[in-house]
Order: sequence, then C-alpha cells, then structure tokens
Amino acid sequence: MDAPAGMDPLQWARYDAAMQRYRDSVATHRATFESELRRAKDALAEVNRRHRANRTASATDGRHPGIEGTVGAQPRRVRAAGGPVQSILNKGG
Repeated sequence: MDAPAGMDPLQWARYDAAMQRYRDSVATHRATFESELRRAKDALAEVNRRHRANRTASATDGRHPGIEGTVGAQPRRVRAAGGPVQSILNKGG
C-alpha cells in the first residue's frame, strides 16, 4: 500500500511496521486464547463424562460407589432413652 498524500515515506514505513507488529500480536493472543478455551472445554467435557458415569453407577444399587467401608456405611447407634440414669450421666460429676 502506498503512503497517503502528505505523509513522509519513512513515517509511513514506521507506521506500517507498527501496525504489522500489532496484527501479529493480536493473532498470537487470539491463538493462545482459543487454545486455552479449547483445553477448558475439553476438561469440562471430561468432568461431565466422569460425573455421568458415577451417577449411572450409583443409580443401579441406590448407593454412591465410593461409600463402601466408610463411617456412613456403618449402622448407626440407637439414641439412649432419657430418664434418671441419663440425667445422672449428663451431669458429668
């Protein structure tokens, strides 16, 4: 492209070089952004796929697949009935 009327050719060359650096910088940032966005989308899809697999596995027996052998899997103690013995034990003395 030729220099506009009234602009020194040296000025035009500097301006043209600056604009080219700017366009290169924008292209680099756009490529980086699109790459990061693609990686984030892939990571979300992977999390969603794993979560869906866990949900379908737990739907078969009604339990979460990771609960076996934990405190939540143990039978709960029955609460003691209130009364004179319980009130003595609660005094702590």
